[in-house]
Amino acid sequence: MKKATIIILTALVIVYNSSFAKSYIHKSNIEIKTEDFHSSKIKFNSLLDESKAIIYSSSSEYDARINTLLYTIHINDDEFEKFNKMLKTIGKVSKQNSITVDNENEIKQKELQLKFTLAKKASYETEYELMANRGMEEKRQHFWGKLQDIDLEIYNIKKYLVNLKNEVDFNILEIKIIEQIYTPQVSQKGLLFVNMPGVTYNYLMIENPNSELSASSYSGWEIKYMITKGKTHINIGGLKTNETSTNKNFIKELFVVSLGQDFYPRYFGEGNYNYLNLYSGYNLGFFVPTYIFERGGNIKMYATVNLGLELFKNKYVLFDTNVSYFLPFSNIRNLRGLSFRASFNFVF
Repeated sequence: MKKATIIILTALVIVYNSSFAKSYIHKSNIEIKTEDFHSSKIKFNSLLDESKAIIYSSSSEYDARINTLLYTIHINDDEFEKFNKMLKTIGKVSKQNSITVDNENEIKQKELQLKFTLAKKASYETEYELMANRGMEEKRQHFWGKLQDIDLEIYNIKKYLVNLKNEVDFNILEIKIIEQIYTPQVSQKGLLFVNMPGVTYNYLMIENPNSELSASSYSGWEIKYMITKGKTHINIGGLKTNETSTNKNFIKELFVVSLGQDFYPRYFGEGNYNYLNLYSGYNLGFFVPTYIFERGGNIKMYATVNLGLELFKNKYVLFDTNVSYFLPFSNIRNLRGLSFRASFNFVF
């Protein structure tokens, strides 16, 4: 009798636990950046085969000369940890967010969604039949396309529900693989232009000034116009000095025009922060000197190599500073020097 009682109690405990056992879905959103998109795509497909992942959806995009691969996959708990570690071999994991969802609640939500979608289909089918009697053939064809989309949606919901009910614990991963580009972004229609005018204060300190040719420093304002998403900019402005000389070849002012481009380092945030983004770059352009007795000079080419820090930026404004080495292609010894800039740009 005692043995029978123990067996009955054990059975009741098993039934109780199975009735109230919870299963969970672990959802992860992962973003991976890669410089070799083709190689990463091959590695990722191989990883999918090895882990026996089920692919819910996949798509690829090509915009602004950047390839993007999107996958939604289902993977068992046994394979998840290994799969997650192997993702680092594909590229740099720049974002990974995870949440755990109660399976029962997810099932209820999907069943409710299925019920709503089926009702929507019935409504569309009724309207579709009525259109045949009204001679609305063109609109009827449009509705037929919508019915096909609804059928596909119903199929996906049912497939998802089957997996929910069959699996105790599993993982759903939304993975985005992005090709990393460091040059100005280009779409099929051409360069992706932005409209961000701004101003720059420039202080140029000459390394070896010559009293007959150059002052010890020049300063002034420039217009800095950012023109592409790759942070390409045009600079136009003037620099002058308060120093004077009796020599007719002494340069009093510099009118400067240049085209510049900045690059973010791949291991220091890649320019994604709102504060303190490090960058390097260059400017290539020309300047026209004005001599002490208002006599204009010839056009002279110059280049600068820049190292800068974005103090703050968001979608609308950008504050940044940089230091650069000013290197003219003529009179190199007496005109080269360090340039210090502070800039402000805004979306117009």
